[in-house]
Amino acid sequence: MWELVFVLGAILVVLLFLRGSPELARLEVRDGKVSFLRGRMPSKLVDDFADILSHRSIQRADVRIVLEGGVPRVVAKGLSDDRLQQLRNVTGPYTTAQFRSGRPARQ
Repeated sequence: MWELVFVLGAILVVLLFLRGSPELARLEVRDGKVSFLRGRMPSKLVDDFADILSHRSIQRADVRIVLEGGVPRVVAKGLSDDRLQQLRNVTGPYTTAQFRSGRPARQ
């Protein structure tokens, strides 16, 4: 019986590690239009992201803000390195607490 509990506990721990970094927010860009899909973000940061990402040159991109080492970090697919760096620069001053108390995504 104890072996079963131990094995199930070990499987649960492995699954939690494989899940990846906890996501604070997710945005997507389609044809220059930015959508705030999930999570919470400070309102000013949402506006800053919209300014940076609302260019017709960005056809499709997915942007995630994840918690890594207790610090929010921007991860993106479909963006140039300079746009990604701009997002990281505007995200830098914000804390995890500011994200968690920020504006929720519209459902």
